Amino acid sequence: MIGSAPSPTSGLGRLLRHRRGVLGGLAVMAMVVTGSLAPTLAPYSYSTQSLLQRLQPPSAAHWLGTDGFGRDVLSRTIWGSRVSLEIGLFATVLSLVVGTLVGSVAGYLGGAVDTAIMRAADVFLSVPALFLILIVVALFGASLINTALVIALVTWAPVARIVRSECLSLRGRDFVQAAHALGAGHARVLGRHVLV
Repeated sequence: MIGSAPSPTSGLGRLLRHRRGVLGGLAVMAMVVTGSLAPTLAPYSYSTQSLLQRLQPPSAAHWLGTDGFGRDVLSRTIWGSRVSLEIGLFATVLSLVVGTLVGSVAGYLGGAVDTAIMRAADVFLSVPALFLILIVVALFGASLINTALVIALVTWAPVARIVRSECLSLRGRDFVQAAHALGAGHARVLGRHVLV
């Protein structure tokens, strides 16, 4: 049927039955839309200061009031959501790429390579994330790129562990052995048969 409601057993139907999931999804979508449209939605510039209007309470002109420098809090919140989205997206993509590459190499090759890579992952998992973030910010300064790089540096190891376990289970399968028998090299088998 065209235009009918999703069945309760479909993926969308199951999702719509969970009110908390729907509310969480709507909250994430609201943040994405707000961050994406920050230049349009923000009533004032996020950096314009007006010391004559500092620490104003919420009003019709400034819905969330102003801060100690007279900047509009609503505008800064809207722009802040954009910055958070940029950092989160960049850090997540980088973490997934690094974790997938490292974990697939470790799981596929096994042996000493696997041991060395997983011990390095254990070191990254054992260092407290906040401590590492503070060190990098102290050494290289606080910027969006540095923040995203540190977050990716902290979060690649769990991704690598998950990918490694999957590659360990796949490397002995018949289709991988068949690809080797046909003359495919390690990089081709890993890229075309194990990861895809």
